[in-house]
Amino acid sequence: MKLNKSPQHSDMLQKYHSNDLLNSCADAAVGDSILYADDIALVSCSCHGLQKLTDICQHYSCVWNIKFNAAKSQSITFGGTHPKCALQLGTHSIQWVN
Repeated sequence: MKLNKSPQHSDMLQKYHSNDLLNSCADAAVGDSILYADDIALVSCSCHGLQKLTDICQHYSCVWNIKFNAAKSQSITFGGTHPKCALQLGTHSIQWVN
C-alpha cells in the first residue's frame, strides 16, 4: 500500500508511526509487514489474513490522520491463481494484478 506523506508529520514522527504500525500488524499474527520509505507490503497466506492486516492499517490511518492511497495499492498472488476474494481498504477495492 502507498502511504501519503502529510506535511505535518516530521521524519521522527513518521518513524514512530512506522514502528507502531508494524508492531500492530505483527500482533495480529496473521502475516507480516515490510516497510520501505513510504511504502508498506502486507504478506499473508490467506485472504482473511491479508484483509485483517489491511483493516489494521485502515484503523491506524483513522486514529493518526494518515492516508493510504487505495488507487496505488495492489494485491498479488505467488504460486497460484488469484483467490476469489475482494480486498478492501476502507470503502475502496484493492486491485489484483499479475
